Amino acid sequence: MLLATASTAAAAPCGDSDEDGCDDCALGEADPAMDGPDLDGDGLCDGGDPDQDGDGADDEVDPFPRDRFRCGDADRDGCPDCADHGHQELADDGPDLDQDGLCDLGDPDDDGDGVVDVHDPEPRESNTCGDLDHDLCDDCRIRNRRFPADDGPDFDGDGLCDAGDPDADNDGVDDTGDVATRDRFRCRDLDEDGCDDCAVLGRPDSAQDGPDLDADGQCDRGDDDDDGDGVPDALDRNPLVRSSCADADADGCDDCSVLGRADTSRDGLDTDQDGICDLTDPDDDGDGVDDERDPEPLDPYVCADTDDDDCDDCAVLGRADPRQDGPDLDGDGLCDEGDPDRDNDRVLDRDDVDPLDPMRCFDRDEDGCDDCSVHGRSNPRDDGLDTDKDARCDLTDPDDDNDGLTDEEELRLGTDPLRRDTDGDGVSDKDEVEAGTDPLRPPGPVAPVDTVDTADTGLPDTDESDPPPPSCGCAAASGPAWPAALLLLGVARRRRSLMAPPA
Repeated sequence: MLLATASTAAAAPCGDSDEDGCDDCALGEADPAMDGPDLDGDGLCDGGDPDQDGDGADDEVDPFPRDRFRCGDADRDGCPDCADHGHQELADDGPDLDQDGLCDLGDPDDDGDGVVDVHDPEPRESNTCGDLDHDLCDDCRIRNRRFPADDGPDFDGDGLCDAGDPDADNDGVDDTGDVATRDRFRCRDLDEDGCDDCAVLGRPDSAQDGPDLDADGQCDRGDDDDDGDGVPDALDRNPLVRSSCADADADGCDDCSVLGRADTSRDGLDTDQDGICDLTDPDDDGDGVDDERDPEPLDPYVCADTDDDDCDDCAVLGRADPRQDGPDLDGDGLCDEGDPDRDNDRVLDRDDVDPLDPMRCFDRDEDGCDDCSVHGRSNPRDDGLDTDKDARCDLTDPDDDNDGLTDEEELRLGTDPLRRDTDGDGVSDKDEVEAGTDPLRPPGPVAPVDTVDTADTGLPDTDESDPPPPSCGCAAASGPAWPAALLLLGVARRRRSLMAPPA
């Protein structure tokens, strides 16, 4: 100590070029970098260094200006600001579990869970802080902060965490007796019917504990025949449909399809009653046409029109027969509906005055006689009786036999209007009338003279029974009139027969 003092006393001051408060020659030679003690090695001698220990805290406020790891607690968090790094670092002045800027030493809530450490059962575990709502779930379990309403899984959403909820699924059955504590539709089966009492309502109700398809009092789950069709579910190919169960007779029809219960004798619709149910019958209506080609497979009177006559081949017989597929007046194989000439009189129906009568069609030659009246087909040249072959039918011919006497004259005379020579004597009726002879009586041999007068009348017997005809050639007014009457009757009948339509 004495030596150092002597040396210092021997050195003369030389100035302070670096203005660090220390003379450059303080240690002997002029050297600004070595002009005095420098604790933190920053080039400033301690005498002129405001922060001798270089901890970032000025010596004026640093309670320990020559200890870099001790500089005070500016943020008052209970941790020395220089304790960790040897320089002042307020935000990193010690362990900080919750990263809130306060070192754990001075942080009242180290884990940042919202519960001060003195009340926190685990002050360094953010997911554990206590159970204020007493639901057996820690209030910080989910959010790592105190949140009693969200402190654990709550299956039924009733505000109680499952760990502390006596009925976690809220089905009305305590978890201790609940077969599925996380399924409200499963709880128990008090009536032992095979169905869970909660299956329907989500709460226990033995009377409504499962679907009962056949309403037999047994829920389907415990019913061995759910649809009540008489076939056990294990053998029923459709246990939930009464109309479908099995096909024991292998006929292609379900044994339950008709009655809703198994009956092989009545197991499907059989439209044609042929013993084959429609399901497998290739011809359901039995009309002879397969269903694939039949436009109405269930109607035996509708099948097809193979002859294109507009009549269904099955319309009459209920089976396919193109030749008997509807009324056919003329029997030509075409049904009337599709026949353009139904009476086959060779006149199209649109031109025929009576399309259903072959003896009537029209009078093309306008001779008063229908052109079809004789042959049942149109023939104007032979359309009615033409006695005299003059191409004019008798109906409108004024002289049917062309003997020169009109039909009216012959009716008055009593001669036959259809015979030129009524009495067949070789002379026409007109010639006899003009000659003054009787056209009703042919000439014959001279009769012998009768001289016998049995009645004593003064006349021969022959004259008494058959008086001579008058000289006019007509029957005597007082004589028999039957020849003329019979002739007129015959003419009338013949005319009626000609005018009447054929049968």
